[in-house]
Amino acid sequence: MARTAQRHASFYACEDCVERLHHTILDYADAMVDAPVDAAGIRVPLYVGAADPVRPAPITYRRGRHRRPRTALGRLWGRVVSGREGQPVRTETAAKT
Repeated sequence: MARTAQRHASFYACEDCVERLHHTILDYADAMVDAPVDAAGIRVPLYVGAADPVRPAPITYRRGRHRRPRTALGRLWGRVVSGREGQPVRTETAAKT
């Protein structure tokens, strides 16, 4: 069963796809434990959309100790939360353009 936005449907997938989804969820949970925080101490999400509020600078990166990422997406999140890849944070200037 898959659920989203108060809707649900049957979900069929091969064992490899279910395992990849499972590992992606674990990678996301691990990354959120070490998610960077903004100046107000609020965790910065791994994704920043156009409608998301502007976060105050600076961003503080944490150093965590969790398992090695299991997926390519997990490796990307690992680079984002460690500061090795630029955090996609909107600024006031970028928000107005």
